[in-house]
Amino acid sequence: HENRIFWKRAIPVCILLICIIVSFAVYLDTNRRMTVARNANYVEDAANQTVKRIDDLLVGAENSISAIAHLYGQTMDPEQVDVETLQKLTNDTPFDYIGIVGVDGIYTDNHGQQAQVSDRFYFQDGMKGNSGMDIIFNGRIAHENLMIFYAPLWYDGEVVGVLTGRYREYQIREIIAATYFEEPARTYLCLSDGTVFISSDDEGVPENII
Repeated sequence: HENRIFWKRAIPVCILLICIIVSFAVYLDTNRRMTVARNANYVEDAANQTVKRIDDLLVGAENSISAIAHLYGQTMDPEQVDVETLQKLTNDTPFDYIGIVGVDGIYTDNHGQQAQVSDRFYFQDGMKGNSGMDIIFNGRIAHENLMIFYAPLWYDGEVVGVLTGRYREYQIREIIAATYFEEPARTYLCLSDGTVFISSDDEGVPENII
């Protein structure tokens, strides 16, 4: 009789406890899903802002090298590269190097270092009168990946060379660096085919992000 009374009282309590536990588990799961979704939205928004910031910097760099080429072309000697002037220009711009490629394809930077670059796209396109940006893997002087902004140098109505501004690897890493929830994120700058150009760190970098 006492056992029956005990179980009559205990069973409803057990059922109530089970309902509370299930409800709490459902609440935790729902709350976790909402937190994950909210954090995912935050990361997506932050990534889009980072992309826009990088895009603005690249467009600004391209516009900058075009403006410098226009000004330099008004005072340049087409037969001689003025290394001292190139160094002054480099000091006043965000570029690591500013250099000139002559019609012979010889590149000279602001330190007087030279390399043959006639096979590079930026030289060939620049000599056609175009400006833009090019990506170089393992550059011939710095032996590292480079982001190159270029613009044609005009003299008496003809293109007599190509002016270039270059970002080195460390500077590109600073550009693409991102922090989420006060933690540094591993970020990659990739080409359209997925080839990884620069990573925010050197640890376990894949050749292709795809």
